[in-house]
Amino acid sequence: MEKYLDTMAEIGKPLVRLKNVYVQPFSGRVMGLCPREALNVLWLHPGLDSRSGAEKLVSGEVWTNLGGDRTWLSPELELFITDLARPMETYRPPPAFDPGDYRVLSRTDDAIEMETAVKVRFYRSGSTEEFVLNKRITVLDAPDFPLPSGVAAAGYSLRCRLTAMTELSSGVCPAIWNLLQVPGGGEIVVPRRDRAVPVAFFGRQQYEQDDSVIRASVPVASDAYKFGIRPEYCRGVMLYLQLKAAQPYMIVRLFDVGWPEDYCDVPFTDPSQPACAQQIYVDDGSYGGFGELEYHSPVMVAGGESCITDVCTTWAFSGPVESLRQLADRFIVG
Repeated sequence: MEKYLDTMAEIGKPLVRLKNVYVQPFSGRVMGLCPREALNVLWLHPGLDSRSGAEKLVSGEVWTNLGGDRTWLSPELELFITDLARPMETYRPPPAFDPGDYRVLSRTDDAIEMETAVKVRFYRSGSTEEFVLNKRITVLDAPDFPLPSGVAAAGYSLRCRLTAMTELSSGVCPAIWNLLQVPGGGEIVVPRRDRAVPVAFFGRQQYEQDDSVIRASVPVASDAYKFGIRPEYCRGVMLYLQLKAAQPYMIVRLFDVGWPEDYCDVPFTDPSQPACAQQIYVDDGSYGGFGELEYHSPVMVAGGESCITDVCTTWAFSGPVESLRQLADRFIVG
């Protein structure tokens, strides 16, 4: 983490430290979450360890895949793909929101507020829309339950607000899409309702499931794949357990879930599938070998409110393996 901090400062993109949370203002990302000193539980692109690698990643010549916790807009097949007949060849994250052009509005010892103007093309709807994306990151002192002996915690809340600057065109349904990148070596755990069958987005599905949870290992997968959970089966929680590390840890993300009709992100491989509120991606090494814990907010619709707000909470815990397993059960069982 220290090497990364030094590198980003050298290239003029310094991080802001909020106690045990590190924020990259130029891209609006949380880049560090440290339940113990020098233990960052988030995935960072390995290229950030060198000045030349970091300069390339922020140059705009390649996707600014820095790592950490980022905010995109959805639906994916509207905003990221210019030609559905060639989805992978024409897939590009819009620079308007990744990395965006964030400016800091306010900062205290435990919070930072940033915003960026976003002008994007909705390819299927054939319209260009303008928004302001505002983010506030606030450090959390402690969870609302006692921690087991030997367990340390760090956490933050993320409030995102998306405002349309003009009336939306008919058929345009933007939403807030938050994606948390985790390193390889652990396991993503997704509690669900009613033994729901995940929706396959792409790739050879390699998860395992039982009555209550879906598990996806995140060593680098042989094939990148992604699946989603429909909102009616989503419990608003997902975990990442890395229990084999020298300092074992667990990440928990908590988010709100709306009504099924308020979501519109579907697989670009089969748009006839139902929309999902929650998604999991496992990389095959092409982009760095990581996993992603993703979720979408309910959509904004033409003729409705011109602003949507979403709030989520992210915790990291580090300590004895058995204590982390007990904490995981607390979130899985609910």
